[in-house]
Amino acid sequence: LQTYDPAIRSNFRGALQQKFIVNENEFNNLRNRVETTLEESASDDFVFSYDGFSSLLQEADRCKNIKDLNLEDCLIKQMRNEQWRKGVSGSFRFMKDGSTDRPMKFMSITKTGFIESQ
Repeated sequence: LQTYDPAIRSNFRGALQQKFIVNENEFNNLRNRVETTLEESASDDFVFSYDGFSSLLQEADRCKNIKDLNLEDCLIKQMRNEQWRKGVSGSFRFMKDGSTDRPMKFMSITKTGFIESQ
């Protein structure tokens, strides 16, 4: 259940949910901007993709100044360095194999949102 839709959340009230730790304000602001601009809903996965693409653009800009590597090799080296990055979706890092890692925690589902489980 990866949703911020209160109608869906209310059906699962009291259940535990494993959640990515996100910056709720930035996360919701980006989703609202996309929904206002495109007049379509933006999924949670869109925000994760946005952070990945933003990181790719930042590293491509840095790679322009690194003359001893071609762009592909430079991006692989810069992106897959396993260093933590901050994005709208929270903290994340690209692993050496290209996968991503994100901190998670368990939250209880409530009618109005999620609360941290004790």
